[in-house]
Amino acid sequence: LIFKTNIIGTTNILECTSDDSVFINSGSSSEYGFNSENSSENTKVSPNSHYSLSKVASSHVISYYAKSFKRLAINLRLFSIYGYYEDTNRLIPKLIEHARSKNLPNLVSKDISRDFVFIDDCIEAMISAALSLNQSISGNSYNICSGEKITIEELVNISNELFNIKEIPKWNSMPDRSWDQKVWYGNPTKTLNDIGWKAETTLIEGLKKTFNWQEKISYNDLINKSK
Repeated sequence: LIFKTNIIGTTNILECTSDDSVFINSGSSSEYGFNSENSSENTKVSPNSHYSLSKVASSHVISYYAKSFKRLAINLRLFSIYGYYEDTNRLIPKLIEHARSKNLPNLVSKDISRDFVFIDDCIEAMISAALSLNQSISGNSYNICSGEKITIEELVNISNELFNIKEIPKWNSMPDRSWDQKVWYGNPTKTLNDIGWKAETTLIEGLKKTFNWQEKISYNDLINKSK
């Protein structure tokens, strides 16, 4: 299903849209796989999961259609996007859900790191990419990242201080995922140079916005729907 969705699905969209359409592909930082430390677009992709392999393949589909058929298509390698309506079982939604009750969820190793980008910034990146897209950059991949490495321990410490949580973290109370990398962050320089985008929302601001959003909506209903 992963390969069918990401490879055949991408191909189908490009085949059934007009030649003058603009196609922004939601790629992934997972394309770098084992080479996830300060990865730039020149870093060799090294898939470490079925998902990352499928995303690498879809980026090549984008490049092929851009170069062979002059399609306006671009691949954005999204790093750890968080914020409104993220899957309720993912790290930051679960962390904020527990923070609202002044406690912490089960956690993986404190040394694992991420490059967090708030959802509003991600949307701005897609708009900027669409407005900047031309034949000279069509088919390229671009990092949508902050360039800042944040460990899970740093994230929890920020949350504890921000939301006045006193509980001691339960490190390794849930198993690490097989594809997790201890050092996982990107280089956003090429994105800024070519499409004029950079992440603007700090992690503290993004966590506050996510907290306030969960407080505002009926978040428990959203959790129930996701089960």
